[in-house]
Amino acid sequence: MPMNSKTLFLFSGWIAICLGCAGCSGGPPLQKAKGQVLVNGKNYQVGGREQLQVIFYPDVVTPKTTYPATVNPDGSFETLGMDGNGIPAGKYRVGITSPYGGGSVSIPPEIGLSTSPIVREVVQGQDTLEPIDIMKPAG
Repeated sequence: MPMNSKTLFLFSGWIAICLGCAGCSGGPPLQKAKGQVLVNGKNYQVGGREQLQVIFYPDVVTPKTTYPATVNPDGSFETLGMDGNGIPAGKYRVGITSPYGGGSVSIPPEIGLSTSPIVREVVQGQDTLEPIDIMKPAG
């Protein structure tokens, strides 16, 4: 059945509105955040065969999503999120672990969990987090 010009115009307008709304994010704004893992005040040096993991757990009773960070050999890290635009602003428990070992430092096991005592807040418009010293996780 052919469309008349009025129906085609209305349909095209409806499609344009839908596409415009698709660009409107219904979720919270995203923020990339950079940080540094320390050992007694000095940059954590990731061992050659070590895989250091820094994971952000939303600070809620049961986190449904986790956000792994990209970690560099000097212990610096950045949260990029699923699409590279960052993670939602808010408070996070930060888990740090080296699941396969290989590092020169023994990471306390309690800081590798979603109940880690390390808490950092990702703030919209700020891309730098307070450094994390694994030997002083509550600080």
